[in-house]
Amino acid sequence: MSHPSTLFLPRSKESLRITRRYDLISRIYDLLQFPLEALFFNQFRRMLFSQIEAKRILEIGVGTGRNFKFYPPYDSERFAIDFNDSMLTLARSRAKKKNLRVKLLLMDLEELDFVDAYFDGIVGTFIFCTVANPVRCLKEVRRVLKPDGKLYLLEHLRPDVKILGKLFDWISPLVRWIGPNLNRKTVENLKEAGFKVEKVQNLLFGIYWHLIAGP
Repeated sequence: MSHPSTLFLPRSKESLRITRRYDLISRIYDLLQFPLEALFFNQFRRMLFSQIEAKRILEIGVGTGRNFKFYPPYDSERFAIDFNDSMLTLARSRAKKKNLRVKLLLMDLEELDFVDAYFDGIVGTFIFCTVANPVRCLKEVRRVLKPDGKLYLLEHLRPDVKILGKLFDWISPLVRWIGPNLNRKTVENLKEAGFKVEKVQNLLFGIYWHLIAGP
């Protein structure tokens, strides 16, 4: 495994546009997310991380480190990546305050700087509703996951209910300035990337979902 260049740039123009958007909102990102975190996301995160059993773990799209307090308590080798340096700086500060052992790396999910089959478990929370090229990113995730490893996700999905689906198609461009695409079809994207989807659990109104997949 090599280390990302200090002159890092995202691989695609769309990824660069997204990371620049996060530069603008990084300092207020946690504040923007606070209502949903307090009402729903904290309990979703706790549930997700309670299921992870892996010796070498990668968190993709670590953001400001909102998941750190839910990391498994057992001894594990932990890595976390993000493609935005502003968000990663906040994550480093949070990890330091919690005295958390985690290797934080600036890296684009479209081209991971890890060898094949490196991780036992990979986890992401609301990341594939944000990336520019979700299928390409998922293929990279699959590449670095061991054959018996698991991918654990919390995701926004486009609701199956026709009226809600159309509504989310309309709303998604309006809220994209703070990150998420509300109408992604991540289950289909997982399958297209070669994953075997093992769990699809509706957490809230067909909008927030818990997914587990294997390579």
